[in-house]
Amino acid sequence: MNLCDIIKTPIRRLKTKAQYQSLGDPRNNARAHADRLAQALKIDMIQWFEPTTENYFGRISKTEIEQALTEAKGADFAAGVSGLKKADAAAYAERQIAGTGWLPALLKIALIADQERVGRCRSSGPR
Repeated sequence: MNLCDIIKTPIRRLKTKAQYQSLGDPRNNARAHADRLAQALKIDMIQWFEPTTENYFGRISKTEIEQALTEAKGADFAAGVSGLKKADAAAYAERQIAGTGWLPALLKIALIADQERVGRCRSSGPR
């Protein structure tokens, strides 16, 4: 590799980074596009995906398992996870979340996620 090649490589990386920042990162646009497509096709991921130890909980941190349990069942169900081993926490989460319809954020369609936020705001608002 000559000096010219050594200089060109970081310049290419900077140029690519600048293009992403100026045009908007296409990876962010991909999520919005996927949400619109899922809404148009009326895809309900709850019918297609059930989080298990093997396909989800075994691949995330204990903190993320706690967050999932809190979202799906409430803080009471998530409280004991911190004292468990990772494999036990994943198995516990699988048992507790089974049948609730909970999905990881990446699988939720934006419209559904917005509706859930509005519902939580209404239920926790002034009475």
